[in-house]
Amino acid sequence: MSNMLRKGFCILFLVLFFTAGIAQKTLIFTDSYKSYKYAQELYDKQKYSSAQAYFKEIINEIDNTQDELRINAEYYFAVCALHLYHQNVETLLTRFVLDHPDHPKSKSVFLQLARHYYRMKKFTKSIEYFEKIDQYDLSIEDQNEYLFKLGYSKFTRKKKDEAKVNFNELLQRESDYKIPATYYYSHIAYEEGKYQTALVGFKEIAN
Repeated sequence: MSNMLRKGFCILFLVLFFTAGIAQKTLIFTDSYKSYKYAQELYDKQKYSSAQAYFKEIINEIDNTQDELRINAEYYFAVCALHLYHQNVETLLTRFVLDHPDHPKSKSVFLQLARHYYRMKKFTKSIEYFEKIDQYDLSIEDQNEYLFKLGYSKFTRKKKDEAKVNFNELLQRESDYKIPATYYYSHIAYEEGKYQTALVGFKEIAN
């Protein structure tokens, strides 16, 4: 076989090798994207266990830890654990923040954990995570939730002076939390002997 023919075979082999590699990577990416889309649909339908399994598959398939699809899969994998009340949820979500401190989703991690502990009535833990949040990084709707749940968590832990500040801020806003905030603000005022303030608040929500 001539040298020229050998070179030709070598070039052909290399072309086929690299083409196959690129095709394989494209196939993995396409399959991962399809899996991610399906996992997101399951998540939106609150089928968290099934969604988590698909998010895990995507994490395993994509080697690049800075790939956006993988990062999103890591986030939702951890949030699924939260909805499923897995014991390692705090570890998973705080690890996400450590691994991706500048990612936009890292800002929502502390709110997710604060909500989680609030639902579980672990109010000391909910306060811990609410206080890691910059209120003004949140949407107006999330700010209202933040103010009420932080205030209520402090109210249950007998930190009524601090709770009153959160409830009072809600009194200046129109939101679904205004009535319960008025009740707890008035309740604290009554306990402090500020009966006129308490009476005004209770009358306001009497209807």
